[in-house]
Amino acid sequence: MVTATTNSVNNKSVTVFLNLLVIISISHFKHLQTPTNLLILSLAVSDLLVGLIVIPAMTVALMESCWVLGEYFCALLMFITFLCGTSSLGNLILISIDRYVAVCDPLPYHSKITITRIKSQARQVFYKGAATLSGIKIVQASKSERKAAKTLGIVVFNYLLCWNPFL
Repeated sequence: MVTATTNSVNNKSVTVFLNLLVIISISHFKHLQTPTNLLILSLAVSDLLVGLIVIPAMTVALMESCWVLGEYFCALLMFITFLCGTSSLGNLILISIDRYVAVCDPLPYHSKITITRIKSQARQVFYKGAATLSGIKIVQASKSERKAAKTLGIVVFNYLLCWNPFL
């Protein structure tokens, strides 16, 4: 029991420290503020929230035989856990799209992928996760967006398929 708690504390500490290091580095040094690094910054922020909120709360939930924090906190914890998880996964998808465009279309990359567009997309990842949880319906996308969503769905499915045995 002590070993599991110690491992959880170590994992949390490493998660928080390294993500803070990434956040501080990209935020402080202007030459690091490229579109790709801004996506990495967004991923670091969502993973920092996982390290600060989700890991400790889920550790308590797993270690205790009885949930003492009430139904409201349980629902809030599940909301935050899902939101942080979908934000991390959404950021990973955005990073993979960014790298795909950089490799397949290197010449028009800088005109297609701008800092403003990246900030907008990173914000949308968070808002769409929150909207999904709150039950708000999102407007139907165009044909090209549906095709991109289908491709991303395949990527997400394969991601979950590969990580499922580990989790």
